[in-house]
Amino acid sequence: MIGTGRGSVKSRVLEMGADRFVDLEQNRWWETIGPVDVVYDIIGGEVLARSVAIVKPGGALVSVTFPQSEIRPDIRTVHFVREPSRAQLRDLAQMVDAGKLRADVGAVYPLSEARTAFADQSGRKVRGKVILQP
Repeated sequence: MIGTGRGSVKSRVLEMGADRFVDLEQNRWWETIGPVDVVYDIIGGEVLARSVAIVKPGGALVSVTFPQSEIRPDIRTVHFVREPSRAQLRDLAQMVDAGKLRADVGAVYPLSEARTAFADQSGRKVRGKVILQP
């Protein structure tokens, strides 16, 4: 399995089970990945557009964004967006409480420092999610 992302998340991606990591901020990253059976995209935009070329004929491109219709006739394109239900959110909360699910929290800021938190997240000074506290 190949994991992708910004260079700052490499160790985390490898810890989560990827055999290899490709930094999406490197020039021509898509050329370092051979043909693959499935691409699971949660970024969209240029990453999604570049990912089309690395899917093997008969493979699948799965995205949470809206892929262009009829990208390639020889691959399957799947788009999905899940809407959480009350029961799903309750189940997730129980998994968090039981320690079975963990969010990657990078920093906690007071709400009054929201501008700084946004700048740090955008500037990639923070790895993981940012929490704003009232």
